[in-house]
This record gives sequence, structure tokens and C-alpha cells, in this order.
Amino acid sequence: MFLLRDLKEQIEMCVECGACMEEGICPSYTIKKEDLYSPLGRLSSLKLLVEQDNSRMEDIEKSLLTCNGCGRCTEVCPVDIKIGELVTIGRN
Repeated sequence: MFLLRDLKEQIEMCVECGACMEEGICPSYTIKKEDLYSPLGRLSSLKLLVEQDNSRMEDIEKSLLTCNGCGRCTEVCPVDIKIGELVTIGRN
């Protein structure tokens, strides 16, 4: 089980390489073409949650609730961030 500290560490590991943003990796990003619906956007939303910044709660909810949990982003992540697991935690 992730603790808040673990969640923050996972988010900060992201090097923003864009591997998870490649065409065909994230179904919601492939359709929407908006960062909010991408794995990187989801990590940004999670960061806002960890920092307790509720100013963009509607966007955070859209971002996290549109992930279908396929796990493709985790598979291509070169630093092995468990993005799908983090999104599930964020939803809860």
C-alpha cells in the first residue's frame, strides 16, 4: 500500500520523457489530445492532490476518472512509475 510519501516520491520520479504520450499508448489521450487526459496530466493532477491544492478539483477529477486502467503507460515508463496504481489511489 502506498503512503503519501511514497506517492509523492513516485510522482517526482517522472522525467517527463514523453514515452507515455506516444500515439496509441493512452486511449483517453489518443482520443482527446489534451494533456489533462494523458499520463503526464494525471501525474500533475496527483501532484495537486498531494499538495492539497483543490483549486482545480474539477480538472483533477476529469483527469483521474477518465483513465481506463489499461496499464500501457506503466509498461512504457523508463523509470517504472506505477501510474495506473497511482491513479487508482488518487481516485480513492
